[in-house]
Amino acid sequence: MFFPGINRFFIQKTKKQKREVTEHFPARYHSHSYREGIFQFISKKGSLTIETALVLPLFLFAMLAMLQFASIQYATSSLLAGAQDTVKDMAAYAYLESTGIMPEEGVSTDLLKAGISFGYASSQVKKRSGVDGHMGKISLLQSDFSDGQILDLTGTFQPEHTFTIFPVKKIKSIFRTRVRAWTGRTGTISGNTAGEGTEEEEDMVYVAETGTVYHRDPECTHIRLSVKTVPRGQVKGLRNASGGKYHVCEKCGSGKGGVVYISPYGDKYHSSLGCSGLKRTVSSVSLSDTGNLRPCSKCGKK
Repeated sequence: MFFPGINRFFIQKTKKQKREVTEHFPARYHSHSYREGIFQFISKKGSLTIETALVLPLFLFAMLAMLQFASIQYATSSLLAGAQDTVKDMAAYAYLESTGIMPEEGVSTDLLKAGISFGYASSQVKKRSGVDGHMGKISLLQSDFSDGQILDLTGTFQPEHTFTIFPVKKIKSIFRTRVRAWTGRTGTISGNTAGEGTEEEEDMVYVAETGTVYHRDPECTHIRLSVKTVPRGQVKGLRNASGGKYHVCEKCGSGKGGVVYISPYGDKYHSSLGCSGLKRTVSSVSLSDTGNLRPCSKCGKK
């Protein structure tokens, strides 16, 4: 049931009680608490702004440095890949140059014109890597092609437009690739260097064109003749290294002249220095191909 008078009295009494409780506190308490709350709010907001102003630039510079480093690594890797492809083509061209074979197809026109040169290497490395002069300085001056056998393609890359907050030197990266020219080599199938080759080397011997023996030493005196000139009248009293006498050569011994020609290990004397008996046409063959030839008494035994 609604009683207007009683309700009005109750509301007024409640307001009076609240006023009495509030009056027990100092007035300055209310003003100070309000001001301190506002100050603390403003202080916290200002400290966050200062921290953001200090940390955000450092974070951005760190991210920029990482991106620059990744970009430099990518450019260097691309240059190395381009250098490897280029030096392989140059190694193949070395074979064409050494043999004199110039194919009509299958070889770059630029390579045929420029050959093994710094100009060709520089243009091809930039072309194949996709890195040009706008990204940085590329130098191949440390390369060396003078050996003719080893193609040493060495380059440096110094990127442009790098940003840093510290005074540091400019970054320079190096790339290098070395390839042996495809010119082959001389020697036996097993190679002349220890560890090379996969097949066992077969013994090679030396045989004169009209000889009946084979020689293991290419400098054997039986095939590398040492010719001496002696008076004809004294030849009958001379002996060779084996103690045997000299007999007249069936091809030229009947010639006239005051001197004849002999060799220490021969058994004939010759009237002509150009006689085939004083010459040896020597061939190198494998031991298994000597057939019925006997080993030389001087060098045929191991």
